[in-house]
Amino acid sequence: MSFRSIASIAVFLLGSLEAQTWHPWQSLGSGLQGPPSAVSWGPNRLDIFALDLNLNIRHQWFDGSWGAGESLLTPPSALPWPALLPPTAVSSGPGRLDIFTLRSPNFDLWHQWFDGSWGSWESLGTPGFGVGMPGLGGLPSLVSWGPKRLDVFAVGLPKGGPYNQVWHGWSDGRAWGPGEWFDPKAALDQQGLTAVSWGPGRLDIFTMKGDHTSLFHQWFDGQVWGSEWLEKPPFGLKGGLSTVSWGPGRLNLFGIGQDGVLWNFWFDGQHWAPGWESLGSPPFGLVGTPSAVSWGPKRIDIFAIKSDGGLWHQWWDGAWGSGEALGSPPGGLTGYIPHFLAGGLSTVSWGPNRLDVFAIGGNNGNLWHIWYGSEPPAPPCALVRTCPSEFLDTATCTCNCPIANKCGGGCCDSLEQVCCEDTRSCVSLNNSGAALASCNGGGCDDGYYACGRIDPNICCPVGSHCLGHSKCSPP
Repeated sequence: MSFRSIASIAVFLLGSLEAQTWHPWQSLGSGLQGPPSAVSWGPNRLDIFALDLNLNIRHQWFDGSWGAGESLLTPPSALPWPALLPPTAVSSGPGRLDIFTLRSPNFDLWHQWFDGSWGSWESLGTPGFGVGMPGLGGLPSLVSWGPKRLDVFAVGLPKGGPYNQVWHGWSDGRAWGPGEWFDPKAALDQQGLTAVSWGPGRLDIFTMKGDHTSLFHQWFDGQVWGSEWLEKPPFGLKGGLSTVSWGPGRLNLFGIGQDGVLWNFWFDGQHWAPGWESLGSPPFGLVGTPSAVSWGPKRIDIFAIKSDGGLWHQWWDGAWGSGEALGSPPGGLTGYIPHFLAGGLSTVSWGPNRLDVFAIGGNNGNLWHIWYGSEPPAPPCALVRTCPSEFLDTATCTCNCPIANKCGGGCCDSLEQVCCEDTRSCVSLNNSGAALASCNGGGCDDGYYACGRIDPNICCPVGSHCLGHSKCSPP
């Protein structure tokens, strides 16, 4: 299969789709990390979730225009700064959002939902030891086959179990089920799990065997569970798997091999393909985990990150296209490496002829967006933290403030605010310093503030920063 490498401007002149409506990259904010998770509950609606630098979950939305964004506090934990994996999100219908994350110290599964307003975090417990544990596991995979139905899958080690297995939790909208483990009779690799549903009552889950010699497939047909072992990609995997269904009985599974090539394996409702199919690669190959989406019957779009940090697009509309390069944002993109809070793609379609791709990249942790569709929405410049206009670069939506003013993912007003070291948020100077004393729990005289977690028994002058070891920077 031949490929063409197209410069960014050529995408608008040639385009892979019928209309020349790929729009240029735009930044939706900065100070983020890890792969984003994007969902759509219907036309003209997008919701994107990612971690900020303080391990809180950032939510950005589009409902015809971009919202200002919001920070969702992470679930409670016994540790000051607990380990937290990037959030994963799903929508089971209009007006409904569900997000999940794994949190230390026990790596229990936490859930928060939106149905007009945000509910409180709830813990779904610790299914086993090490589900999603950093260094050992990947992110949970979410599926909804219809309104109020949620299915959550992860690979982990059951309590007392000899090897990694697939854990399944579910909700019917009224209550969570007790959860269950699927034993494949062999250890599984936690990094490659992916799940999909082609319709009500159907679930398909895929993950690699621990030694990467074969692929495990588990499915539910509305009555009983079945399982089988399938052949692995010819050259193994460089990242995780991505699966998609464009209609009942149809499954496509994608992965990037150690050879940097995009590979495809499909099911036609009766039989699996005789073997993995190579879809080729651009010069110098692909990295990370691909992201696949379908906007309707007989349509598949797959996106992957090139080794040079650009975005690669491959599509199928009854026959495979030749592939195209969609350029890259400033600083490039990074392929998602499981266990690390870096890189990755999330792709969504709210209907025919609409594609939205999100990625985090560049030196400032920008959330980047590129899309195919109608007129482009204006970028919101929704920063993770408030950025005074004197420091805001509207071209890149980044906050370019002096070190003395930096606070969390943004910075504080040079004259009217100071950074609360405890919460890493800007507070009003309020002349007397009372706001600082309040945000750090009090205990300091006017004009001073408590260092909080950094050095809880030390008060520093307003205008200085806590350095730890009982020291303050010059005001």
